[in-house]
Amino acid sequence: MIKRIQFIKNFGVYKNYRHDGALRDFNNKNNIYGWNYSGKTTLSRLFSYCEKKEANFVEFPNLEFEIVLHDGTKITQTNIASFPFNIRVFNSDFIRDNLRFDSEDKKMKGITFDVGENAHLRPLIEANRSYISKAKLKITNNSDSIRQFNEFSASKFTNQARIIKNDHFNSLIEFNKGHLEKLISTKEDAINNIISEEERLTKIKADSISKNDKDKIDIKEYPINLNNLVQKIIVFIGKEPKIAVQEENLDNDSDLYNWVRTGVSLHESKALDNCAFCKEKLKPERVVNLNAYFSNEASILKDESVVLIASINGELEYFEKIEILSKSKNDLNESLQSKFQDLTQEYNTVYDNYSFILKQLKLIIENKVANSLFISQNLPEIDMEPVTILLKWIADVKAVFEEHNQIVENFQSNQNSARDSYKKHLVSKYLIDENYFEFKRKKEIEEKYHRIFNTQIDAKEEENRVYSDQLQSITAGKGELNRFIKLFLKREDIQIEVTPDNHFILKRGNVIAKNLSEGEKTAIAFSHFMVMLDSLQKEGKLLETIVFIDDPISSLDSNHIAQITSLINSFFFRKGIDPDNPSKVIDCFLQLFVSTHNFEFYSFLRDANNIKRKKKIVTPQGANEVPSCNSFFIKKVAVDSSIIENMPSALASYKSEYIYLFSLIYDFYASNCSEQNPNFILMPNAVRRFLEIYTLIKLPGNKGEIDSRISELIGDVNELKILHHFSHFTSFEKTTRHDELILRLPDVIADVFTLLENDMKHYESLCSAINKTVFVIEND
Repeated sequence: MIKRIQFIKNFGVYKNYRHDGALRDFNNKNNIYGWNYSGKTTLSRLFSYCEKKEANFVEFPNLEFEIVLHDGTKITQTNIASFPFNIRVFNSDFIRDNLRFDSEDKKMKGITFDVGENAHLRPLIEANRSYISKAKLKITNNSDSIRQFNEFSASKFTNQARIIKNDHFNSLIEFNKGHLEKLISTKEDAINNIISEEERLTKIKADSISKNDKDKIDIKEYPINLNNLVQKIIVFIGKEPKIAVQEENLDNDSDLYNWVRTGVSLHESKALDNCAFCKEKLKPERVVNLNAYFSNEASILKDESVVLIASINGELEYFEKIEILSKSKNDLNESLQSKFQDLTQEYNTVYDNYSFILKQLKLIIENKVANSLFISQNLPEIDMEPVTILLKWIADVKAVFEEHNQIVENFQSNQNSARDSYKKHLVSKYLIDENYFEFKRKKEIEEKYHRIFNTQIDAKEEENRVYSDQLQSITAGKGELNRFIKLFLKREDIQIEVTPDNHFILKRGNVIAKNLSEGEKTAIAFSHFMVMLDSLQKEGKLLETIVFIDDPISSLDSNHIAQITSLINSFFFRKGIDPDNPSKVIDCFLQLFVSTHNFEFYSFLRDANNIKRKKKIVTPQGANEVPSCNSFFIKKVAVDSSIIENMPSALASYKSEYIYLFSLIYDFYASNCSEQNPNFILMPNAVRRFLEIYTLIKLPGNKGEIDSRISELIGDVNELKILHHFSHFTSFEKTTRHDELILRLPDVIADVFTLLENDMKHYESLCSAINKTVFVIEND
């Protein structure tokens, strides 16, 4: 059970309330009395927080409290979720939350309403329907990326597959949307699949569409004899032949030299006696001299030059008509044709550079013979880079031929590999160019939210099915609700019926009520609360529940107040609960709190048999009976501050609130209306309440305001101007404003006693009831 509230801070009128040590602990049963706006409902809300196991930090962000349980456990705002007991609270919040009205039902011609869980469920159903509608609209309005992405599979992939098949593979392969979709992976893979090198892409495309109709090419060696020639020329130009017979004309003219040498040989071989050129007789001695001339070292050296030049000319002719050039690009695989063609076009430059070196060597030989036959020479420096270029060119051609041969030999596997690469390239480039992966990303985001919305829609629809079933179940229990309403209102003609759409509607007799009074609203809400508790009792859980009831008699008259008191006295205290002692009256709760601003209701509760019944405590010294019900008073000590204290003995001893109010007024006036009087802040409300009861006692038939009844009692109300002014304050908050009126309380109290002096017997009786002497007010 709850033992005490140690402190409350920053919670409505409980700015800084703290248990003063003199306050009694809470008992099994607890009555709490306090005037309007003193803090009763605020206190009940603290119990509601314990019921919900959650404090309202939105409305009260700085709320602090400490509740001490009987085992010493301390519950605060930080650990309220661990509150160990079940609590049920009835207060104005419960009425607001559990009684909800719809607009007037034209068909029923009455106002329909919901009670209890219906009041909670129907808004939940409507909220779920609204959410479902909005969620479906969001799904519809946020599906553009999904629709755009789906166009790929719906049509774009089919069209692109057709282009790849027909335009890129010349219809040599089968390729459709399904083939394309199988090649889709991640964006990173797509980027890596794109072939950016133009040369490689050209080759792969050619390999992909080529036919296997080529023969292998015989790869030969293509030797370069330049180094050998250079070595021979170095030796050649370095020779210095001995001079023998001189033939000046022949020594200085190589053409003549060659012509004469050839002529001598021809004439000897043909046995000619006459010169074939001039027809003159050949002189034998001349032929002998010429043969001697041509057989000496110089002549032999000239013959060597002829051989060297012939070798150079042979090298020139060999590379001018190199066999490679006899090959056509069509002899090669399609993927290599372009490269081979580039090489053949490049060869003219390669050959020209190489032939330039050979021709330079020829000039060196010819210069030796013509100008330096008998003088040794050194070979000048020659740029050999053209040779390196020629060697590379030959190697590049051979590499093309080797690649061609490999393609021919491994045609099918190479083509399959090329086609795979080309397909991936084409598909990946299409996906990147068309922003496929961006559409996919946006589509997946939309689908994610669609899944969330659809999950919520399914959950909300399932909730609504459950709620609808619960509505039918709740309305089916209207009999229990009617039973309590009839008990509260003490009328047999009041009953609740159920509409076809599971709303409630109030009927008075056979007539549908078009409006509900505040008292009827309270009765309906409190009836539902009692139905809830009755359900707990049937489940055996009420005995474990703390119950807090705040002002269940709002807007009800004395007859109804007595009826509710009787119901509380009988509902919460029953026989037949203890199987060992069926006649024993058992408290059907763990702990009970009832608060009210109505002194009559408080008096009924205080004097009810079962509430004032004592409890037996067994101690080592024996069994003792002690009170099981404590009474407390909530008092406003400042405009914005209230405290909880033990019920004042004066109030507890009086049977009437009226006498208690008079005692407060009397004591306040006896203290010279001191602002230090502990009841100073209560006096405006006490005066007004006292005057209200007094004038109604004197004039029960006058239904007007206080001043009209005072005027009827004493005539000219203007004699009591201050009192007249105070009588028009209809709320406690107005009377406690910091204005000039609160400072004139002595005048107000004097007016009260002046009024009572007109009814001395009543005045004297009041003073006698509180054991006080009569004040005599001396008017100026």
